[in-house]
Parts: sequence; structure tokens; C-alpha cells
Amino acid sequence: MSMLRASGLVYDYAGGRRALDGVSFALERGELVCVVGPNGSGKSTLLRLCAGILAPGAGMLELEGRSVRSLPPRERARRLAFVPQTLRALPDLAARHFVLGGRYAHQSVGEGVLARETRADREAVERALAEADALDLGERRLDELSLGQFQRVRVARALAQEAPLFLFDEPSAALDP
Repeated sequence: MSMLRASGLVYDYAGGRRALDGVSFALERGELVCVVGPNGSGKSTLLRLCAGILAPGAGMLELEGRSVRSLPPRERARRLAFVPQTLRALPDLAARHFVLGGRYAHQSVGEGVLARETRADREAVERALAEADALDLGERRLDELSLGQFQRVRVARALAQEAPLFLFDEPSAALDP
């Protein structure tokens, strides 16, 4: 069974502008795949469909044999981490707390709010910050970071999810070579 499989994906934006028309692929565990194309060719739309943020107008998209959109958000987050090209607004948080937000799928829910973080959560955050070369940024506020530093923190958040599948939209944007 493929990790992520799509067949005949179609997506139209409001006004009828077609972004994707019949896209099919299969990603296997351990593969590294890059989608390359000109600006406006549908790469980000494809990733947002794969992450379950958008629903296709037609076609099928499965994550480990289950419809991506049918998976509850927490379960989807345990299986898939997505780093979008941009964030519309920055939360007023220190980088370490932002990365901790990537652990929500692993935390238990009680009374409608996330449980306190566990030792495993703290260890995952530290490991992710180190892997993203952002350990020194942990206590800094997001709005104090350069674009490159913030990108490393966003990658760390995805790593902290410990999902088997990562989707990155423009992952090297603003990063040093």
C-alpha cells in the first residue's frame, strides 16, 4: 500500500480557474519527491490537498489507504506534517512553544483543552529544534526572528510532530545554503 496516493485530482478555485486537472501519483515510504514547476502551476494547491486543507473537486486522495479528508485532524496530524509556504499571522509565542504546538496530535484532550506537555513532548521539541539548527532560538519570540530563523522553527514544529510523512511547501525559502 502506498503511503500517499492520488488519482485524477481536480481542483478549481472560485471563478472557475482550474489549478489541477487529473493529477495522479503514488508515494512510497522512504521516498523523497520534489514537485517542480513555474509559479502559479498548482504546486501549493497540490500540497494543501494532500494535507487535507483543501478538498478536491474530483479524484481520490488516500493516506495509507484511507481518504485524507475522512481522517480526523488529530489522526491526520499523527500521520502527516505540513509546512505551508507562509503563515497568515504569527502567534504571540516563543519559538519553543510554537514548536510544542506540533505535538498536539500526541497530547490527550481533557475538558476541551490540551493536556500539559509530557516529558516525551519536551524531548521531541528539543530534538526537533536541534535537528533544525534552531535550539538557540527556543526562547525568542517569533516576531523577533529573521525569515530564515523562523523557517527553521517551522521545520522544527513539523519534526516535533513525529509523523511518518512530511510535506514542505518551499522548504528552503529564506534559508542559508
